[in-house]
Amino acid sequence: MKFRVKKLFVLSVAATAMVACKNPSKGGFETDSATGVQFHFFNHADNGTKPQMGDYAEVKLVLKTQKDSVIFSSTQHKNPSDSGNTIRLHLKEPYKGCLAQGITMMSIGDSASFMLSADSLYHKTFHATNLPPSIQPGSMLVCNVKLVKIESKEEAKAEREKRMQEREAMMEKHKAVEDSIIKKYLADNHVTAKPEADGMYILKDEKGKGKGIKEGDSVEIKYTAMLLDGTIVEQSDHGAGRTTYFISYKKEPQLPGIDDALANMKEGESVKALFPSSLAFGKQQQGLLIEPYTPLVFDISVVKVKPGM
Repeated sequence: MKFRVKKLFVLSVAATAMVACKNPSKGGFETDSATGVQFHFFNHADNGTKPQMGDYAEVKLVLKTQKDSVIFSSTQHKNPSDSGNTIRLHLKEPYKGCLAQGITMMSIGDSASFMLSADSLYHKTFHATNLPPSIQPGSMLVCNVKLVKIESKEEAKAEREKRMQEREAMMEKHKAVEDSIIKKYLADNHVTAKPEADGMYILKDEKGKGKGIKEGDSVEIKYTAMLLDGTIVEQSDHGAGRTTYFISYKKEPQLPGIDDALANMKEGESVKALFPSSLAFGKQQQGLLIEPYTPLVFDISVVKVKPGM
C-alpha cells in the first residue's frame, strides 16, 4: 500500500499550528482545520517524535466500514519485509484529508482512528478503478492505526541496501555449497548415475511405450517436487479435483528441467530426476522452502500426449 504524492506537504512554524474542531455529528471525530483530516486519538503524546511526508511509517492498521466490518487488517496481510503484525507505509499525500496526513499528526506509540472517504481512499490513494462490491460509493471508512516506528528516506534506503547485501551474502553461501549438497545426496542414496549434459541426474526411469513428445505437444503430466530431504514443495494434485498438470512442450515458460526431462520421455513413462538449481529456480527464492540455489528432486509421469495445434 503506497501513498503517491501530487504536491509536497510542508509545515511551516508560523502556519502549522493545528486547530482542531469537534464535530459531534461524526461520532466524536475531530477535524484538523489545516488538512481536513478527521481523527480521534486513543493515545497521543503531543511532544513525541512525529513522521514527515516522505518518511516510512511502520504501523498496525485495521480498515473497517462504519458498521465495523473489517476490510483489511495488518495482522492478516503483510509483505515479507514487514515485521510482526505491522505494515510499512510510504507517506505521500494524494489528496487533502488523506491517511498519510493523519499519520503525520501521530507520535511513535500513538493510537488513533481516522474517518476516510471510501471514494478518495480507493481512487486517489489505491488508484483503483472501482470500489469493492461491499463498499458503497459516497460512504466513509474508519481506519484504526498505531504508529510503531518511523524511518526517514535516508534510513529506509540504508536499510534496503543492508537487506540487499545480506541477501547477496546468503545467495553466495547457498551457491557455494550446492555442489557438495548434491554429492552428499548421491552418496547417501547410493546413486551411481552420471549427470546428463545439462547437469540433471536421472535417479529412476520406468520406460513407457506410448507416443514420443514433440515441440508444441500438449503433455499431461503428474509430478511431485521435493527438497533433497524429501520435503514436498509442489505437486500436480494439490488442488480439489486437480490430479494432473498440462504443459505445451517447449512453447511456454516453465522450469528448464521439466522440458529437459520430457525430451526423451514417452507416454506412460515415469522418471525421478535430480535438478540442480540451474534447471529449477536458480537464484530465485520461492516461498519459504525453496531458497536460492536449491536443487530439487522431481518425480514426473507422462499421462498423455496430444499433438500440438
